[in-house]
Amino acid sequence: MNMNLFSSKIYLFILTAGILASCQKGAVVQNTTYSGYHEDLSVFRKAAAAPEKEEKTVEPTENIPKPNVKNIQEEVAQAVDSYFLDQDDKFWKGYTVLVYSGNEREQANQAKELLYQNFPKVKPIFEYVYPNYRVKVGQYLDRIEAQLVYLKAKKIFPNALITPERIKIKQ
Repeated sequence: MNMNLFSSKIYLFILTAGILASCQKGAVVQNTTYSGYHEDLSVFRKAAAAPEKEEKTVEPTENIPKPNVKNIQEEVAQAVDSYFLDQDDKFWKGYTVLVYSGNEREQANQAKELLYQNFPKVKPIFEYVYPNYRVKVGQYLDRIEAQLVYLKAKKIFPNALITPERIKIKQ
């Protein structure tokens, strides 16, 4: 027991001496500065010339001819027509409403008959792409146009979808 008391006093003495030694003024490391260091990098910098002031002249607007809007519209229409006539495939990217897709021919025919009854102005498209029969309604260039028919067809055909379609250009 006496030995434990003695060793704890020595430990406390060494700890106190260590703390006091670290508090000395000379123990703190001071930052060294490079006050004598100097480097001139101006020889490597590119010199930029000051921009010259440009005098702006205002031209009278009276002499400028006004564009003919009708001619511009005709030119745009001709450019669009010539672009599509030069194309090999001659197809538009559009949409159609798919009302039936399955491998039962009888169900596809029933869907087609329901379309004739409920949409007399719209001609249904009946396709067979192995192994499925497809019944579609309409060919629309815009999804919003297809949405109108889709909402009506959805009441009769709950599985109806709007699908992307390549629409052939009629000439």
